[in-house]
Amino acid sequence: MPTLHNKQLAVFIALAAFVLSSLTGCRLFSPRVTLETLTTAAGIERSGDQLYKSGQYNAAAERFEEAAAMVTSDQRVRRKLADTYWAEQRHNRAIATMQTAIELANPVFDRELRQEWFVRLAEMYLEVGNVDRALYWADRATAENPQMLSARVVRGSIFERVQSYKAALEDYHYALSLMATEPTAERVRVEIEVARIYSHQQRPHRVLAVTSAIDTRTLQPTQAIDVHLIRATALRDRQRFGDAVRELQQILVLDTNHAQTHFVLASTYWQQGDNFRARKSLAEVLRLNPNHPAALRLQQQITPRGG
Repeated sequence: MPTLHNKQLAVFIALAAFVLSSLTGCRLFSPRVTLETLTTAAGIERSGDQLYKSGQYNAAAERFEEAAAMVTSDQRVRRKLADTYWAEQRHNRAIATMQTAIELANPVFDRELRQEWFVRLAEMYLEVGNVDRALYWADRATAENPQMLSARVVRGSIFERVQSYKAALEDYHYALSLMATEPTAERVRVEIEVARIYSHQQRPHRVLAVTSAIDTRTLQPTQAIDVHLIRATALRDRQRFGDAVRELQQILVLDTNHAQTHFVLASTYWQQGDNFRARKSLAEVLRLNPNHPAALRLQQQITPRGG
């Protein structure tokens, strides 16, 4: 019986270690990591968490580095370290650390976590301008989980960055199909990007259809300005000049010195044949930005006609 008991105990301990390792990543797989070391590292990690929350990124990075050195197989602390490096603008180091965290993560037990990290790494690469690597990681996330919302949105933004508008629209529309129909902040953000692409493609009817349900009163000023400006350009292109002017005037309530708004206003008045107001708006553009290329071209067109 004692032999059987010992065998059962051994099996229980092995099973417990297996379960714990699935919860804490790879920490228990290293024979050099003792429970005391794990406990100490966890305390240091919690200290790093508090420092990070208070914006003390350099001190937080030191704590996370210390914890990572104690438990070299801990993918989660490396993920936190990557975020901390990123907050410090140490982008290359953040990216390298994020990749290490992914390599340490268990493909089975950390599957969803890894997918989230694929997306975050894609975002990092996109922010530093490496679209090829950004697309690689976004593709990995969507390959593992085609219905992963964040992966679709990020990949859409990558395609938009390189002006692959058809591919971007496919991902954005797929993402919208996964979202609730209520106007959440994320849904509105994607709808704005879709409208922006339609604007680049000179499809004003599509722009107006996408933005018709967006209530700009619920948006941050910068987003509201984007929506009004996209709408105004579409309305102008459909020769609905009065509606376009009203959209532009709403922007000037939010920001009287918005140069692009004054330019679109000038071009709208110009297309209406209102040279006086066109010149007045154009003067505002050039006051705010004397080197505005489109405004300088419009000035050359207006001057001969004005006589």
